[in-house]
Amino acid sequence: MTMMKYYLGGINGAGKTTLLHAIKEAAPGFEIIKGSHAFMDYLGIPGDYDALRKLSHNDDADRKFQEMLTNITSRPGDVVFDGHYLNIVRGDVFPIAGSGIAGFDAILLLRISTDTVLRRIEADQHKRDRALFPDGATPEERRAILDDYIAKYEAEFNRCATGYGLKSKVLDAEKPTAEILKDFLAFDRELRK
Repeated sequence: MTMMKYYLGGINGAGKTTLLHAIKEAAPGFEIIKGSHAFMDYLGIPGDYDALRKLSHNDDADRKFQEMLTNITSRPGDVVFDGHYLNIVRGDVFPIAGSGIAGFDAILLLRISTDTVLRRIEADQHKRDRALFPDGATPEERRAILDDYIAKYEAEFNRCATGYGLKSKVLDAEKPTAEILKDFLAFDRELRK
């Protein structure tokens, strides 16, 4: 049977974690890799999101991220890697996927609207600092930052698919999780034919 490696991207608040839990339950043969956690472990800074954010625009960290992706795609088994195509730290947007993404069989985008992301951030019971916006950003500035980020994110997803010749699928994060899961599993079956 064909082994598949998927790179799942979506902006913060798109519902990647929820979808990954659903995939793990429905298709337990998939190894689910939370990209940020895996990368912090790879760098020897487990759980330190502040240290990870400070590494943005760091060539050595970028190289190590690409190494980690290559290691993941070269090992046996089915994998869904939870990552990003672009990252944002306090309004500063920068690429993250890089050439290591070329080893995946397909890439996925969990597409979501600005309004839904803003609602989810507001409703976050843990009130996590997702570090998306500059301190003191007004609601209008937050909306503008997210609108711009989402547009750039989708463009980067398309650039990765085209540039690396990867199969790709956009999943609608506005749908119920069960429907998103159904769409993913149908895509997976199609690629395994």
